[in-house]
Amino acid sequence: MTSGLTFLTDARTSGLAVCLATALAVGSWMPASQAAAGTLDDIAASGRITIANVEDLPPFSMTGDDGIPTGLSIELCRAIVSELATQIEVPIISIDYVPVTLQSRLDTIVSGRAHMECGATTVTLSRRERVDFSVPFFASGASIAVADVTALPNMEALADKRIAVVKGTTTQNVIKSALRAERIDVEIITVERTADAVAAIREDRADAIAHDKMILIGLMQDPSGADLVTLPGLLSFDPYGIVLPRGDADFRLAVDRAIIGLYQDGVLDDLYQKWLAPLGAQPGATLDRMLQLQAVPE
Repeated sequence: MTSGLTFLTDARTSGLAVCLATALAVGSWMPASQAAAGTLDDIAASGRITIANVEDLPPFSMTGDDGIPTGLSIELCRAIVSELATQIEVPIISIDYVPVTLQSRLDTIVSGRAHMECGATTVTLSRRERVDFSVPFFASGASIAVADVTALPNMEALADKRIAVVKGTTTQNVIKSALRAERIDVEIITVERTADAVAAIREDRADAIAHDKMILIGLMQDPSGADLVTLPGLLSFDPYGIVLPRGDADFRLAVDRAIIGLYQDGVLDDLYQKWLAPLGAQPGATLDRMLQLQAVPE
């Protein structure tokens, strides 16, 4: 399992991580006259917060056997909400969940149906035109998984094959660029959900899946994806952030303060151990440097 997490295990990509983390920590800006104000006031007045969650992104966001959202990102957001309650001095903040898809997650924040989205959303400049992000709390990278690794041992072997990818994800663009750069012709099959990509493999409608490496490893723990094998290498570096309404600086500061505090107190590392260690993954120097760079003092 550990073969897929080269960006977590050493400093080989630390220069890229440092540059990205420094740039992302600066955040987005918009004039105060355009800023959407009042999220914290709304939460304080109602005593409730609404979290958007994708239901099939293990180990970050999924629905548990009891029907309740769970995963690394979900537990992180619960801890963030607890910290927010302390910051705004209310006894408790109740959480409501809104299930979303990878295609609708940003729209749900933009429309105001949820206060934050907790999953595995990569921070990008184009997305920051519509929403804000917290400081990154994790980093992954796009990769490819196949069911028949003997026949398809590397990306070059995928020539003239079919690759399933969830539309509207950063991986969709990454895989196209990577194949174009290598001059490998494949058929890209776009699907709505991660589960649909797995079904495409099962039903012989696709030969491979392109997705975030950590999510692919999570899928391999489920019986439906037990025979999947990830191919060597990563095709991108993707920092994950909590999606927030654009322009509400006070709310973003409160969430960032919570995440940084949870990192400094060791809670974030406990979540990594709980959700990643069973998959054979361990956070390493590169991820830790990214987190250290954004852990600005109070």
